Amino acid sequence: MSDKRSTEHERIRLLADFFAAPSSFELSIGDDCAVLPPQHSPLALSVDASVEDVHFRRAWLSLADIGFRATMAALSDLAAMGAKPVGILSALILPQQFTDAELLELMQGQREAAALAEAAVVGGNLARGDKLSITTTVMGLSERPTLRAGAKPGDQLFIAGALGLATTGLRLLQNGETPNSDLARWNNARAAFARPVARLKEGLVANACGAHAMIDLSDGLCADALHIATASNVQLVLDEGLLRRNFLPLLPAKLEDPMAAILKGGEDYALLVAAPANTLPEQFIVIGDVETGEHPALLLSGRNGRQRLSALGFDHFG
Repeated sequence: MSDKRSTEHERIRLLADFFAAPSSFELSIGDDCAVLPPQHSPLALSVDASVEDVHFRRAWLSLADIGFRATMAALSDLAAMGAKPVGILSALILPQQFTDAELLELMQGQREAAALAEAAVVGGNLARGDKLSITTTVMGLSERPTLRAGAKPGDQLFIAGALGLATTGLRLLQNGETPNSDLARWNNARAAFARPVARLKEGLVANACGAHAMIDLSDGLCADALHIATASNVQLVLDEGLLRRNFLPLLPAKLEDPMAAILKGGEDYALLVAAPANTLPEQFIVIGDVETGEHPALLLSGRNGRQRLSALGFDHFG
């Protein structure tokens, strides 16, 4: 028996090949959501897991924070498809010693996230295990789901949300730091990790404005932008000047290597959108362009010319 261990995205491709796409679904494995076309509007489905000591540590966050961020992480996939949430399912694995009070606190965070999304937790499952784990399934409706495939040469690249804040907040929690300067920005970074917000309204706006492609940034700008480049068979060119101008002011002034946080940091759950130039409203920030290329690629254009970027970012199996 082979002991090969593939990367996360290699395993996704393996699963996509292994499980043939059911004829009743428009999309299954390989995009941000599975899409089932009902009578009136396609139903978008997605599932996300949040596991203790992988996605969070209880020493860092309250149980309400943990429930909130697990729910928002799942809802962000609906935002990426331009889907309106209609229901949430939550499957919980709870340690033996987990009390009713702790469960209520966890559910409070889930309920707060659902309320912000104007959706409801409509079911789920409970089981016992060694560590706390939350698996969230979300359902949404979209008449025309926006896919990763579809970016066209001549499109602009837009961001809805912030870049680099969540990974900065995570670093603060990991190191147990108590900053003695620039407290407002550090607190914003900590909040970005503990209480991320799925860009659902922005996803609906981009979809209504005719966006050609969209993805939520859970693994980092580089890693997720390459998904659009590959699915659309295009070249994405990020403008370093625009990234610095729009996102460096949000980060703590003394942060080490802030551009790495912007390019590689994950869990901001911002939306990356490819759309015709000047078609999206002001809350969308232009960060680059889509070009024709011989091969799908991601480039950073700056003072030193253009450099090719790899899929830098979070990988569960990297």
